Formats: sequence, structure tokens, C-alpha cells
Amino acid sequence: MGSPTKTVFRCAACGNRIFLSGEVELDATCSKCETDLHTCTHCRFFDTSAAFECRQEIPVRISKKSKRNECELFEPKLAQEFESDNERLDPDQARSAFDSLFDF
Repeated sequence: MGSPTKTVFRCAACGNRIFLSGEVELDATCSKCETDLHTCTHCRFFDTSAAFECRQEIPVRISKKSKRNECELFEPKLAQEFESDNERLDPDQARSAFDSLFDF
């Protein structure tokens, strides 16, 4: 498998990979499910165990975590993922790969 080879930003609602070409604009939405992207749930500082659910010091709690907000501390939540030649296997390929585990 190796080590992670790419940094990605994914929609917290549907998992769609979002290609960033800079900052996440206030009015940005997911191209697949049209969810707002400049939200607490898409921010790297979002933490349900922290005060106001944020690891940064913010003056007031933002109540709607999945709705667009104008927080100036927002930074997109990026993740490291393994790069693969085939992003997804079709069901027949997956079944074949599974069956090959038991071929003796």
C-alpha cells in the first residue's frame, strides 16, 4: 500500500472529492450534493469535544455547524489518502479480488 500520496478535501455530507484552487469561498458548494462548504463541519478546527466545538478561541458559538458561516478562522479539513490506479472497482472486479484470496 505504501504511504499516503495525496492531500484531498472531501465534502462532509457526501464524500465527494473537492479540488481546491485556493481558499474555500463563502458561497462555495459541493458540486455533487450542493452542501455549503464554508462550514464548521468542513473546517480543520471543528472538534465536538472543544469549547463551542472549535479548537480555536471564538467569541460566540456557531449553532448551525453544517450551514454556511463567515468565520475568519476557517481552514478546510484536508486528509491524506492513498493513491490508486483504480479509484473504484466495479462489483465484478471486487468479487474476483475477494474470490482470489481463497484460491489454493
